[in-house]
Amino acid sequence: MKTTIYTMLCAMIVASSGSDAAAQTWRPKHAGLADGLMAASVYGEDSRIIVANGSPSNGASVYYTPDSATHYTGTNMPASFSYLMTEIVKCHGTLFVGGSAGVFKSADNGVTWTATGGTSHTWALYSHNDTLYANMGATSQEPYFSADDGATWGIIPNHPGDVITDFVKYNGVLYAGGASSLAYTSDHGATWTSVPSLGTGLGNSYALVSFQGKVYTASAAGVFETADNGITWTNKTLIAPRCMIAVDTSLLIGTGLSGVYRSDKSAGSWTQVSGGLPLFMPNVYDAITALSSNDEFIIAGALGSDSTIYIIGLPELGLTPDTTTTPTSASEVINTNISFSLVPNPASDEISIRLTKSAGEVLVTLFDMTGKRIMSYSKRNTDSFRVDLRDLSQGVYLIELVTNGARSFKKFEVKK
Repeated sequence: MKTTIYTMLCAMIVASSGSDAAAQTWRPKHAGLADGLMAASVYGEDSRIIVANGSPSNGASVYYTPDSATHYTGTNMPASFSYLMTEIVKCHGTLFVGGSAGVFKSADNGVTWTATGGTSHTWALYSHNDTLYANMGATSQEPYFSADDGATWGIIPNHPGDVITDFVKYNGVLYAGGASSLAYTSDHGATWTSVPSLGTGLGNSYALVSFQGKVYTASAAGVFETADNGITWTNKTLIAPRCMIAVDTSLLIGTGLSGVYRSDKSAGSWTQVSGGLPLFMPNVYDAITALSSNDEFIIAGALGSDSTIYIIGLPELGLTPDTTTTPTSASEVINTNISFSLVPNPASDEISIRLTKSAGEVLVTLFDMTGKRIMSYSKRNTDSFRVDLRDLSQGVYLIELVTNGARSFKKFEVKK
């Protein structure tokens, strides 16, 4: 009976969401990994892949490979660290990961790891601009933050929910999701707003991402989006994800039964892209526990009949890496036919952008002066909009506008 129910459920999901299983093929990337590995999280950058192993009795806690052709190597992360490891995140050029022994960091792209000042069991870890966010403690419900690369941590008070499993910060709002709660704050915890169930099962949140100017949450009831800082939420698909990432013009979700799906640019339609992923029974895929990407591949952690790492080339899914070339000095600022004004400059909380003529769609991206992308989103059918700067540290930044093949930059200063 269980097999029949699972098979019917997967068939219903595929029928309602579309499938292109024959058009793409995932392949294992597992040489050097322990058998029975549970990918608690994966991290990709350039050609590198880093895997956090959530099964403390099997092999190393963290594995590293510099490229798709090289075997993985176990790192020096303590084996006792592995239990329920968090996402691997980057802040100030340093990688961080949390687990049962607290938060560890790596300054050499994941090859070696050292302990930070966060020593409590860490359930969630997130990086935004210059700040780390975490949920620490065996039963803690309070989120923590660190502005000094994990050396010291402070509490963000008054969180109303349970243990947090993911964060995202967008447009000045910090969202914290958990197994039975989703809440957000725009004033560093002075007040929190809990997202109600809305009669659809929304109220838990396994993953949170910002994408195309909106925030998305993955819950047991499907994927929901908000475009108004958490006030209202719209269901985008009934597929229930275990993990979710944004890559190029798509959201990708990993599921417990039917592999991986990708969205269109508006997250309005979804296509199954599971060809080559392992099956543990007919028409039922191994659970996808983690997703990430680098400049070459989408990376997935599978758990079940073949618990290991799978990869698929970005071009196979019609995706491209972020290869934006960014000017890093005033002499390199580019202007190609987009005329716009930016006021005030310097600014503290926000800037106003006005185009000389309305554009169908404008891609807006902010960079710091090292070329690091700070945020990116799109605006449609407008000639003016505002950019929230409250999450930015004091300093000089570049804003890039792209529309109809034209591209322009302006430099501005943030003063606090």
